[in-house]
Amino acid sequence: MTSNTPFDREHLPPGVDPPGSGDPERLGEYRVVGRIGAGGMGAVYAGLTDAGQAAAVKVVHSQFAADPDFRARFAREVGLVSRVRATCAPAFLGADVTAATPWMATEYVPGLTLRQYVKKHGPLSGGMLTALAVGLAEALTAIHGAGVVHRDLKPGNVILAPDGPKVLDFGIARAADGTVLTATGGLHGTPGWVAPERYEGVDATGYTDMFAWGGLVVVAATGRDPFGGGAVDGIIHRSRHEEPDLEGVPEHLLGLVRRALAKDPRERPRADEALAELTRGWSATRIMPGGGLSPTLVAEQGRSTDSTRIVPELLATEWTAVADPGVRRVRRSRRGLWLSVAAAVLVVALAGGLVYSDRIPWVAGSAEDEGGNEAAEETDEPSGPLVQTNPEDAEAVVAETIELMLAASDYVYRHENVVDREGGDPVVYTVEYTEDPVRVIQNKSYGPFGTSVTLRQGEELEERINGWIDHPAPGTAPVIQYFADEPGSESDNDLREGLTRDLEWILEPGSESEVAYQGRSRVPYESEFWDTPSYGLTFEATEGHLYSGTYVEEAQNEDMAAVAVSFDLWLDDEGYPLRMGGAGSYVYLEHPEDDPGTTFTVTRDYTFNEPRDIYIPEESEILPEWPGVN
Repeated sequence: MTSNTPFDREHLPPGVDPPGSGDPERLGEYRVVGRIGAGGMGAVYAGLTDAGQAAAVKVVHSQFAADPDFRARFAREVGLVSRVRATCAPAFLGADVTAATPWMATEYVPGLTLRQYVKKHGPLSGGMLTALAVGLAEALTAIHGAGVVHRDLKPGNVILAPDGPKVLDFGIARAADGTVLTATGGLHGTPGWVAPERYEGVDATGYTDMFAWGGLVVVAATGRDPFGGGAVDGIIHRSRHEEPDLEGVPEHLLGLVRRALAKDPRERPRADEALAELTRGWSATRIMPGGGLSPTLVAEQGRSTDSTRIVPELLATEWTAVADPGVRRVRRSRRGLWLSVAAAVLVVALAGGLVYSDRIPWVAGSAEDEGGNEAAEETDEPSGPLVQTNPEDAEAVVAETIELMLAASDYVYRHENVVDREGGDPVVYTVEYTEDPVRVIQNKSYGPFGTSVTLRQGEELEERINGWIDHPAPGTAPVIQYFADEPGSESDNDLREGLTRDLEWILEPGSESEVAYQGRSRVPYESEFWDTPSYGLTFEATEGHLYSGTYVEEAQNEDMAAVAVSFDLWLDDEGYPLRMGGAGSYVYLEHPEDDPGTTFTVTRDYTFNEPRDIYIPEESEILPEWPGVN
């Protein structure tokens, strides 16, 4: 264990959250005490042996565990990873590739990722920057020497630990080949960190990892990605065809970094060559306080074939700015909310369901806890989401749910509204949102003749693109046409506005609203709307915490009265919504005595913190004006 500070379920390091009720209690010899994160292939848990040894335990998703080919690849990769020995790579501790859910345990590494550290403290410089470049090269030398290629090296897979940089998640990406993650022809990797030749179908090698190594040194030295940000297609184009932005990279690293970022992999250095060049340069400048070179370095000058021997002394000398983050008592602030009791009672009509996907777990503590080094003040408040610790406090649970929804980095939700009048078509739309690799939100509104698309990107979601998808003839693929806004058109930039609207009405002060906990319940399910699977959203049945009640929906216009809506709301074990359904009756004010009302049902399905892949069209694909409906 890198940290000298032990942790348990009540005292966890920053970045480790309490396990949810659906998480395993034990994985082999490791007792699960926290959840580190989740990704496309599985979840990572903080585990402790009975002797107190800490580990990061990676568990494979069940859909991959059920694939014999995946299991075989995973077992081969684990065998290779077990041979890696490096100062700057977490030690392999054990694995069970035959378990119902295969897992692999490595040394637990505390600290911020490279991206988090640079964002919080600024770029590295001097000996710290050299130590980072050396440490990453040393880890890659060992990884490549064991026959492993990382394939997904990026700032989020580098931890700045108290004793040096650490390269995480190596040896797992190749096991994904042939799964649904890559079966459609996509690459396993992150735009801007994928080497150019990979887009041409060339297999990953150590040289592809060195392309990412060069980019990591640029980020550490400048705080900027070498190929910038923005739209994904732009990042990919620049990484394939344009020179990297190396302004600010110090002279002693510039030549090596430039070679590592070469488009042609044959021009890049191997990891061991980069390590030898860096350590030779550092050794030539190391004079001990009493005069002369370090005895270790003098000896190493006669064994230049093994530069890795210099790394521990280099890190001990130069890696001085990272402190152990310690642990904090997990806490969650509570706030009371006043609500009046509703009088309206309506019959609820519900339909649909949702797949319970792995999510980024609930984040405990203050904002400083998340990746910071300051411990939160101790408190006797219960830890974990309120839906688990105090589900009967329904108003506070809903308030926490709203906070979680607005803080989510990725989500998709579908809204469907159906009225009972003759000839009325259902109103259906979906919203997808992601912040990685760029901030993008996409709204699709489905109609009987086609689908309209509104897409926004940028830090403030200020860049807007419109689109239209004709409903295709049977057996033909849909075709989307993108077009620019009409001159002078204006609309709200933040399409996230409607995400929490219904829940906020539940908590509206002074409204006639009520909400109560009903216990755990199966989330109802039916086939996709219009029985059309081509929309690409699948919501399957699961179980959740059920809350029921009423809220008042504001009048849509001056001719209508406010609407009392009865609802059912299901939340998962982390506090995120799975589904919300309700029913009400619109009443028009012009002749209320003759208007029995137009009844409606509404459903909203959600998935949170599951990575979204939103296509951003290139400029050449965007028409100058609305093309009309074909």
